[in-house]
Amino acid sequence: MEGRFPTGIYVVFANYKDSAEEHQVNDWYNNVHIPDVTGLGLFTNATRYMNSNAKGTAEDPKYLAVYETELDDPAAAWTKNIASASEWRDGGGIRSALTVTMRALFLRMDSSPKPPQGKRTAGLLVSMKDCKDPAKEAEFNKWHDEVHTPEVLGAGAYWGGMRFVNPDNEHGLPRYLNIYESELDALSAQRVLAKRPNPDPTGGLGDYGVRRFAGAFDLLYSQAGATPRAEASKA
Repeated sequence: MEGRFPTGIYVVFANYKDSAEEHQVNDWYNNVHIPDVTGLGLFTNATRYMNSNAKGTAEDPKYLAVYETELDDPAAAWTKNIASASEWRDGGGIRSALTVTMRALFLRMDSSPKPPQGKRTAGLLVSMKDCKDPAKEAEFNKWHDEVHTPEVLGAGAYWGGMRFVNPDNEHGLPRYLNIYESELDALSAQRVLAKRPNPDPTGGLGDYGVRRFAGAFDLLYSQAGATPRAEASKA
């Protein structure tokens, strides 16, 4: 997110059904779908990432899209955005070549450190977790914010680490989403992280967490500061 501090993000994890159509789908996603989604001015910054080492399964998706909002009510932005989905163009049917494995809204946690300005993002480390014991959720978050995140950032691979929480945990989706940004590509950043002096043997879970997903992604496409469509700005 390169220094931006969104109030919430809309994330989409996906795979392509046929690798032969990846170029066409990427062209549609970047040049048609992202302008459709961001055109309302609700989610105005969009970035896409690819995990080259992913298996392309529901549990290990290859593609990630992140849409950022700075509105005070991200949940309302999410609702309005989804309501406009019927207007999104499918690229003459190419959209059917895309399999979405998860889409969800996450709100920025108040404890997230504000990222520095002027940095560039080439790679991400993304993880999603739950707390094993709801009674220890506050304890888990305190440990994550005060112990784990500083350790990851202190390794020197990642310059920013933001945490998000899923406001609707009734559909079996992960509760917490962590995004660490690096100026290095995903693999290089992971190699630097692996060499840190005192690696966390729990893998960022402490005595509290359950890992739902983890993956390293490289930047594929970025659209920052989309301009709202004329009809949306008049509404």
